[in-house]
Amino acid sequence: MSAPARAEGWIGWFARNSVAANLLMLIILAMGLVTGIGMRTEGFPADPPRNVTVTVNFNGASPEDAEEGAAVKVEQALNGLQGIEEITSTITADSAEIVVKGLPDYPMERLKSDVKDRVDAITTFPAQVDSTTIALEQEERHVIYVQLLGGQDHVTLKEAARRTREILLDLPTVSKVTTEGARTSEITVELQEEKLRAYGLSFEEVAQAVQGQSVSLSGGTLEAANGTLSLQSRNQAYFGRDLLQTRIRVSPDGGVVRLADVARVVDGFADGQVLSVYNGQPSIRLDVQLIGKDSITETSDTVQQKLDELRAAPWMPEDITLESWLDEAQSIRDRLALMSKNALTGMALVFVMLALFLDIRVAFWVALGIPVSFAGALYMMGPDWFDYSLNALSTFGFIITLGIVVDDAIVTGENIYAHKRKHGGGVDTAIRGALEVATPATFGVLTTVAAFYPLTTISGDFGGSFKIIAVVVILCLLFSLVESKFILPAHLAHMDVSQKPKKHPLARAWQRLQTGVEHAMGWTIQRLYLPLLHTALAHQLQAVMVFAASFLFAFGLMAQGIVETNFFPDRDSTQVHMDVTLDSGAPPARTREIARLFEASLLETVADLEAEHGLQEPLVTSYYVSSSRAEKLVISVGLLDSTKRSFGSDELVERWRAAAGMPPGVRQMELFSDDDGVEDLRFGLSSEDPAETAAALASLQQVLQETPGLYDILTDLDNETLEMSFELLPEGEALGLTNREVITQIRNAVFGYEAQRIQRGSEEVQVRVRYPENERDSLSDLNRIRLRTPAGGTVPLDTVVRLNQRETLLELKRINGTRTLEISARVDKDLASVTEVVERLEATAFARLRAEYSGLSVTVSGEAAEEEEATSQLSSGFVLGLMLIYALLAIPLKSYTQPFIIMLAIPFGIVGAVLGHLAIGIPVSLLSFFGILALSGVVVNDSLVLVSRYRAARDEGLPAYEALLDAGASRFRAVMLTSVTTFAGLIPLVLETSEQAQFLIPMAVSLAFGVLFATLITLILIPVLLSLSTRLPALLGRRSTGQAGAQTAP
Repeated sequence: MSAPARAEGWIGWFARNSVAANLLMLIILAMGLVTGIGMRTEGFPADPPRNVTVTVNFNGASPEDAEEGAAVKVEQALNGLQGIEEITSTITADSAEIVVKGLPDYPMERLKSDVKDRVDAITTFPAQVDSTTIALEQEERHVIYVQLLGGQDHVTLKEAARRTREILLDLPTVSKVTTEGARTSEITVELQEEKLRAYGLSFEEVAQAVQGQSVSLSGGTLEAANGTLSLQSRNQAYFGRDLLQTRIRVSPDGGVVRLADVARVVDGFADGQVLSVYNGQPSIRLDVQLIGKDSITETSDTVQQKLDELRAAPWMPEDITLESWLDEAQSIRDRLALMSKNALTGMALVFVMLALFLDIRVAFWVALGIPVSFAGALYMMGPDWFDYSLNALSTFGFIITLGIVVDDAIVTGENIYAHKRKHGGGVDTAIRGALEVATPATFGVLTTVAAFYPLTTISGDFGGSFKIIAVVVILCLLFSLVESKFILPAHLAHMDVSQKPKKHPLARAWQRLQTGVEHAMGWTIQRLYLPLLHTALAHQLQAVMVFAASFLFAFGLMAQGIVETNFFPDRDSTQVHMDVTLDSGAPPARTREIARLFEASLLETVADLEAEHGLQEPLVTSYYVSSSRAEKLVISVGLLDSTKRSFGSDELVERWRAAAGMPPGVRQMELFSDDDGVEDLRFGLSSEDPAETAAALASLQQVLQETPGLYDILTDLDNETLEMSFELLPEGEALGLTNREVITQIRNAVFGYEAQRIQRGSEEVQVRVRYPENERDSLSDLNRIRLRTPAGGTVPLDTVVRLNQRETLLELKRINGTRTLEISARVDKDLASVTEVVERLEATAFARLRAEYSGLSVTVSGEAAEEEEATSQLSSGFVLGLMLIYALLAIPLKSYTQPFIIMLAIPFGIVGAVLGHLAIGIPVSLLSFFGILALSGVVVNDSLVLVSRYRAARDEGLPAYEALLDAGASRFRAVMLTSVTTFAGLIPLVLETSEQAQFLIPMAVSLAFGVLFATLITLILIPVLLSLSTRLPALLGRRSTGQAGAQTAP
């Protein structure tokens, strides 16, 4: 390679070989197109699994027994195991669930294997342990709800739901279908105590007969002379009516006592399952889910097609209706359509801006860099590299880069065009124009990459989201470098820049418009910008003070609350949920009554809002009321899209809460929009003394109830219930009774004895022997239970057992090996911020509680903890970004000090971001700060281009003052254009009102308005700082405050 060729490098080689440049462009476009067509789509990417769950099932244990016998043993076994961030144990009377949360990026399969080895090594589990399972959390994603309504009875509806579920599970794209609202079939043998006494039978005798006589067993085979015979007993009863003839006792004289003589057999449903109502009708719900990385939209389409077939299926009863709702695929399509619309609008605005300020042909080739960069990024997002999906976050990454990605192309294209206009020529001129700005343009892009890079290092629930955005932006920027250096010069090299008269009327009109814009640009530079720059250089300290004052003004807006600050602002939603906990022991009838009250208050509130706001469509698209057990009630409400109503979901929540009130029997109620699912406030209290912990929690609960702006205050103490314990008296011991025998007989009488489990079709049905409900639903009924003694006699329960009542927790919680009580609350962010509430509590309530209860530990979780973690990581990321930017500035400038001058402009970008939030009317949030972090690279990018031109002018021999003016004037167009295109690319999203865009708007506002203000920083403040940089030592040396001459050389 010759010396000139070596000097031109790859830029020159591609510029002289347009075939290679075009092939490179086509290859990138083709790879991106192919990858994009096959890329899966989803609303938000699923978080990778981080939990390993150990479940220890108990048979007849109390929560305290399960805690000591299982949770503590597992926690001790896992002590010191690598890769664990936190261990949380939840213990009930039936099980202990120990959730092991892994460290970010730790291999979870390895952690699961290590946990399994430790748990399997435990040999001291108590005898009550029934089973132990260890599972890695799955990436289960909701796809769509299918509701079945109608039917003659629940049996018919349940059978239709069962067949529908099986058919949906056969679909290749469906991973899992769960059923809600289908009552569990059960055959109940209800014994009548009077008849048992009349026949001299005991509970156990009847239960043993049911268990032993209804069987189907194999007796093996008999090798006979005429062949092999299979010996079988086929006496299994599959329905309640078949059990009635079961023989309980046969007397010597041939008399037979059958089950029908002493019991009533009910072939029905298990206790506890209360209601499942969809839009006011009894219903069964099927939840279609995905596990893994299959496409939600494809799965939803397949399910909807199958539902159309099922509605017309001959076996489907005509009076059963299939409806679908909360279709995640529709939400995904809406989000992607919204983002695509904003992307296309932004792209069109960017092209218009380019075409106005540049030659239309230059604008076209510069704008072509957008699809080329996007195609390159799409290819890298494919399964062979990053394995990303098309979702709201990755699409937002593309929108962010709409204006930024053409920055280096604008600088390169504008400089090539200027060289060709000034010097004429073809390829050689284009190469010189590209090479002249290659270094600053390249390092300018790299500084933007450096600004986004720290976002890829942020961990936590929000970290993964911003990593996706940052990676997409970085990929686009890197491919924009390839396009602007190797493809764009080849396209501009052979372009004729002579201003020939246009023949077509539209072309002539556009040429006149461009000429007007060109004159306006020249007038702006000569009449406005240069005089302003001259004034700033003549009054340098005053100019710096003006910018400093603007910086203080921006922070003052936030400090005074004029611009609100909420790290996680409330967002509008299309879903609202009510979670209700009733008093322990509430009967199913009371649960149904409470459900009707809340349902009526919902419909009344909805009718009022529809009338007040004049809605043309129903506000509620659907609602579902469910209760799997009497103490719990959940109401889920789907709402009209936010673009079709003039008020937010929070207004419905507030009005519904006021209308619903707290009916008698309701222990706690939580009513909220479907946000990220993280409580605003959650505090955990723990100490060595559980009584002290409970007292401290009650005291903290009172404080929170008295704190303005807090609502939905829930505590673990709300899960208290009355526990009945049994103490065997000496009279019982004298009869040979033991504690185990007593509790077993009581359990059989009240809960029932499981005599059999039979397979009826695809369903497993329990056969349970017990007393009728009206004989086991009160304390007096309990006292009337007769216990069987070892001698064969019976005695009343209250003669051999003392009953003791006490309050206990239905559920125990342990965090990192310590029993913990938790309290949570939501914050009305119009009245207070989460940070303010936590700081106030730390200074008052927490300090008092720690002083009053020695050894009390208070931990903060929920949004408050995430805010603290995010702030810490954001600060670290900002420092890392600054270090990278400094290095990338120092290399091309070959200076240790000048990078600091450019970087002094970074804080002033915050001013534009804050003013943007003020103009749009949204609070500054965590997402806003992520945008400010990314903004720092964009601010530096433009500044580097201007400083590089200034240094070149100085090298050409211009005095400092003329060099500053020359740099400002020659780079004014490029700086303005990069700022305007970035703003134009983001402004459609900034102005979006749809609920799907609210999550991303704060970051877009920071970038869009920050870039606009950065234009003033680059064009005014940077020249002033350059001039001051060498005058400051002289000023300090003379201890003079006199005004500096404007022509002092930097």
